Amino acid sequence: MNDWRIKGVFMLLSCLVPLGVLIFRGALFPILRDMQSIKTSRSMSDEHVGSLKIMTWNMENLFMSTPFLTMKMKRIARIIAAADPDIIIMQEVGSLAVLESLRALLRGEYHGAITLPDHDPRGIQSGIISKVKMNGQPSLAAGPGKRSILIATFETRCGLLTIMGVHWPSQRNPFEARLRQSIALKQVVLDYKAREVPVVIAGDFNVAVHEERPLFNQLQDQFNISHRISCKSCPGTYYFRGQWSFLDAILVSKWGPWFLREDSVDVSMKMPGQVGSRGQPLKFGVSKGVSDHLPLVAKLNVKAELCRL
Repeated sequence: MNDWRIKGVFMLLSCLVPLGVLIFRGALFPILRDMQSIKTSRSMSDEHVGSLKIMTWNMENLFMSTPFLTMKMKRIARIIAAADPDIIIMQEVGSLAVLESLRALLRGEYHGAITLPDHDPRGIQSGIISKVKMNGQPSLAAGPGKRSILIATFETRCGLLTIMGVHWPSQRNPFEARLRQSIALKQVVLDYKAREVPVVIAGDFNVAVHEERPLFNQLQDQFNISHRISCKSCPGTYYFRGQWSFLDAILVSKWGPWFLREDSVDVSMKMPGQVGSRGQPLKFGVSKGVSDHLPLVAKLNVKAELCRL
């Protein structure tokens, strides 16, 4: 009798153990897998918020009325997708509608486009497209000329980050027009510095190489300026009167948790037909060209001592 009971127990165990394994694999393994997925997702997210890639680009007449607009936007979208920036600051856009059309062509989790009507007689506006969530509403800070500073603040894991998009008067205007913009910009920044909100200023400053010293020197005490600390192998962003200049720049405030990574500054000029024989950007045409400016990119990293991710 006892032998029969012992055999019965062994037979029951032989059935229950495989069943338990199946339950474990069917129920617990997916939970463990999900936990691992969450851990991986969090680590990837942390890596992303620990750095931000910024692009600034003068789109050269990106208006709804531009001939062959879809063709132009598709070329722009390919260049942006290859660089994969987190925040794009643009100049010479005509409306929110054209920015939203461009955003629809971009891969990645870009939030709604940002632009505000300005006072430029040509209808030129600055715009921003971002993967980072905006905090509050965008605004314009009026400058001494007809183009205002587009301001938007974004939420990062290291606190708020304010982006200022600028488009200063062209070289057709006297030097004093850009000097007034430089002085006005420095005044706008004072409030953000007082509140210790980090600031990135990006756009088309229209500062030719011979004007850099008087215009950028007064900003360099508070900002790291993209091409002044890096991009040594870059020719420039605009080929002006037979000479390269960095008309476009990215400025990162020296206060706050973000810093400009020196080895990250570059120009995007790899798309076939984008540049000419001297590497100069080609104006948009049916057969080739995108814009008369090259897009400038740079990466921001976090100062570990000022931000724990």
